[in-house]
Amino acid sequence: MAGAQRTTVSELAAAILERGVKQEAEAVGLELILPAVERQVQRTGRYVADRLANLLARSALDAASSRRLLYQLLVQEVGEERAKKLYESSWNAGVASLKKPSAGVRELLGGADDHADRGESEL
Repeated sequence: MAGAQRTTVSELAAAILERGVKQEAEAVGLELILPAVERQVQRTGRYVADRLANLLARSALDAASSRRLLYQLLVQEVGEERAKKLYESSWNAGVASLKKPSAGVRELLGGADDHADRGESEL
């Protein structure tokens, strides 16, 4: 639905919520309900932002410790020089894969395929 309207899912959800709040406000009175809705939206936004920040930090720490552990195991198994080459190759492949968004991300981005056709970066 969002893709058909050339808008993001967040924008579409905001429009639907706004419409619903306005309809409810007509029955209750906008001046009574709007401040409560705004406070709740702000509280929820802060909670989601904090939760996302915590998850991102934890993911970064987990990835870093896993990467270091794997490197140490590689050094023991194949030697330091070969381990460095494998590590760099794996890092470069990871970076390259992030430059190509998945079908789901492409759908959220909307016109990403248009940019790719013109040789522009997709992200």
